[in-house]
Amino acid sequence: MKKRIVLLPLLLCLIAASPAFAQQAVPKGKSSKYRTILTIAGAGGGFVLGVFAGIGAFDDSINSSRKVWTTAIITGAAGGVGGYFLGRSLDKRGSKTTWAPRPTRDEWDGLRRALSDQQAEGYFRYKLPDLQQLRARSAADEDPGSGFRQPR
Repeated sequence: MKKRIVLLPLLLCLIAASPAFAQQAVPKGKSSKYRTILTIAGAGGGFVLGVFAGIGAFDDSINSSRKVWTTAIITGAAGGVGGYFLGRSLDKRGSKTTWAPRPTRDEWDGLRRALSDQQAEGYFRYKLPDLQQLRARSAADEDPGSGFRQPR
C-alpha cells in the first residue's frame, strides 16, 4: 500500500513532465531587434547630446533650465527617430534577395533556340550567330565577335 502511495505521485510527475505538455515555441517572425536597440540608444544619445548642447548654449540666459530641458527632449526625440530608421534598415538587410542564380548551359541553349525561332518569324532585326560557329572561331583564335553586326 505504501509503495502505491509513493509510486502513483511519482508516475504522475513523470507523465506531466513529458515534452508533450511543454510550452510550444513561438514561430519566428520578422525580427525587430536592431530597431528596438537603436531606437533606445538613439533616444538616449540624443538626450545626452541635447543636455550638453543646451548647457553650452543657454548656461547664462533667463529660464535656462527650461531651454536646456527642451533642447534635450527635442534632440532625444530626433535621436530616437534616427535610431529607429537605422535599425529598420538593418532589420530589413537580411530579408532581401539581391542576386539571381546564373543560368545553366542548357538554359542558355534553350534561350538561343527560342530567339532563333523568333528571328525566323521576323521579330528581331539581327541574326544571332550559331553556337557551333562561335566555338569553331574561338578554337581557331579568330575574333569570336565578328559574327555580330552592330546596330546603326
